[in-house]
Amino acid sequence: MRRLPRWVEVGAWLGWRCTVLVLPGLVGHSVSVVGSDEAAVRVDLVELLVKARLSREVVQATGKWVERQWTAAGFSWVRSRKSWERHRGERREQVELSSSYRNRAGKRTKVWVAGLAVHDDQVKEWRERHPELSAKRPEGLAGLACTTSFLDLTSRYWVELSQPESRLSRVGAWAEHVAEIAFPWFASTIDPARLAETVPDRLVKGRAQHLVELAVSRGELDQARLLIERALAVGPLVRGSFEEGRELARRGGRADWQAPHALGWSSLVLDLM
Repeated sequence: MRRLPRWVEVGAWLGWRCTVLVLPGLVGHSVSVVGSDEAAVRVDLVELLVKARLSREVVQATGKWVERQWTAAGFSWVRSRKSWERHRGERREQVELSSSYRNRAGKRTKVWVAGLAVHDDQVKEWRERHPELSAKRPEGLAGLACTTSFLDLTSRYWVELSQPESRLSRVGAWAEHVAEIAFPWFASTIDPARLAETVPDRLVKGRAQHLVELAVSRGELDQARLLIERALAVGPLVRGSFEEGRELARRGGRADWQAPHALGWSSLVLDLM
């Protein structure tokens, strides 16, 4: 038996297999929860989300709430990194949550997904073994296989959570939308043997060099070449920086991982073109 605030919304449970009855005439009395220990945990999460006041409290409560919604997909909330993460063998998929510096307790609270990222132990090991064949990057990003800004994928990257009474339904609907965008994006990069045909154009345009190194780390040289061909088909801007990168490689230089010319550099040092 638990006590819940007047404004807990029954409909915000979004298909969970337990039922909470909150009736106006029972406010101030015990409320029945149908279920077991898991139901009690869910009630705790409801209270955590609707009672959160400070921005950091709302972020953590949102993280835990969405974690329950994404349990079947294998995602867990990582408090220290403020992200939902899923492990698949040597691969770690990450959905990064952020909040506005303009947030004010009791007045304005807004959170959003900042980006998606895939970290891969095998590509990290390959880069560490072959620094002369991989673009320069910070040590902490050696395992970053690919990443994208979530703002480039949807206009509904954020959710307004200023009003506690609407947080449950808002977070629930928003998390469903994020999953519709993020989960297929992760799926598109999971098979190195099919990268060139499965990854979306937007990822090829902005992160082809990362994907090329991922493919090469798995011995998928044909996929690496096809990824380069797709990137070059984007247009003259890519082609211009591509030639700059190849010239840098001829001079014995090493490209930075974020440089536009990194793809051209990789094409030459990896003997792909």
